[in-house]
Amino acid sequence: WPTIRRKRCRPLVQHSNYLRRIMRSNNKPINFRLNSDSPLAYGLALWLPLSDGQLVDRVRGVVFVPSSTVPPMQPTLLGTAARKFTNASSTYLASAITPITAAPLTITCWFAPTVSSSTRDLVGIYNSSNTTDFFQIQSAGSASDTIRARTGDSGGASNGQSATGSVDNLWSFGSARFGATNNRVGQCDLGGTGTSTGSRTPTGLDRVVIGAQGSSSFSAYFDGWISDVCIWERSLTDAEIFKLYDPITRWDLYEPIKLQWFVGGALGGPTLYVEEQDGALGLAGGLAKRTAKVWAGAVAPTGTDA
Repeated sequence: WPTIRRKRCRPLVQHSNYLRRIMRSNNKPINFRLNSDSPLAYGLALWLPLSDGQLVDRVRGVVFVPSSTVPPMQPTLLGTAARKFTNASSTYLASAITPITAAPLTITCWFAPTVSSSTRDLVGIYNSSNTTDFFQIQSAGSASDTIRARTGDSGGASNGQSATGSVDNLWSFGSARFGATNNRVGQCDLGGTGTSTGSRTPTGLDRVVIGAQGSSSFSAYFDGWISDVCIWERSLTDAEIFKLYDPITRWDLYEPIKLQWFVGGALGGPTLYVEEQDGALGLAGGLAKRTAKVWAGAVAPTGTDA
């Protein structure tokens, strides 16, 4: 038998319309892969899309356990899917470990608040034994819906608060960059940033929580949708924040669910190509199906469905 080699296709996900098409799955798992070839994957410590049926981080396999009321996956105003969190139901997602415990780091997520009259926590890294130590990105509903990059320790908390905020029922991109113990930057979309230089050094950090304040007692439950949660073990640059927001590049971390394999034939002979398409891109009778196109030769024709 000839040697089978795998060829990674160049990522196809460059535009949001393509992502929306593969995410529109009627709440069925899609299992997005991480596009490790993307420059944005450098230093990525945790990535939870929240756009499919999986509650597992795609970088290190960190598992997130939901509250007693599971945040449902729902279609959004963009036509994609995300997790819906509600204060009334005290919904959240929590991990038992954290991939990072100290600055520098960056936390980002997409969110669409439905109620913004109170301060709500989006994503944070917490000490589960107290209420003082954390890194978090917070939606300050009572302060014009701005974004706060917050660091807390036994001496108090310091906020880098964005100059602009989100709008109810519309999607916004929140980023919290922690360059050092005395440097934090909060930003909403591409609006004005807010910085803070108070020195804070959290200790005992042991879990990541989404949709709530996740210290020793849960509180500040978020109302609205959250999607595409990322944590980097470095402070992102302004240019990288722009790429995460720009519709042309914001989906660059998503590996398209389409792989190409090829089998090298005899010297001088044709090459057999197999294009594999799996997951939930195609549905038959409500079940995910697996399809492939097979052809011989140097150029890929339309192929034959197998």
